[in-house]
Amino acid sequence: MKILNFEKLYIKSKLSFIKSIKYNELSLYIFKSLIQKKNDESNKKKSKSFIKDIFSLEKYFKTSIEIISEKKTLSKFYNSLKDEFKQEDGVTDSIRTCFANYEDKSYRDLLADLIKPDFIREDEEFQLLLQYFIITN
Repeated sequence: MKILNFEKLYIKSKLSFIKSIKYNELSLYIFKSLIQKKNDESNKKKSKSFIKDIFSLEKYFKTSIEIISEKKTLSKFYNSLKDEFKQEDGVTDSIRTCFANYEDKSYRDLLADLIKPDFIREDEEFQLLLQYFIITN
């Protein structure tokens, strides 16, 4: 099981999308046209979501979309996101411990807290609203 935060999941889905469009000549042509439009200053202010996605990928990987979308580097970037959960740190070890003891409710509760997105964890009003919805359902 892979655990990614929302940003990494979003980036991974965009990389997967780019991988899939590269196998079709028409979609590849459109992709290359969008890359050219992205570099045009007049389109930056009125850019559509796909061009914004390209900017997101470039910002995340700190390189150009031309490099990201090359077959060799695309796979490398995609696989780097897959391997991230193999890191050894306190949070990862805690998540593994929770999975190993998942039948115990206290470990399930701890796991829920560990994988809760930051925006939920940090926003107290949102937490109260979320608890209200859980209680009323």
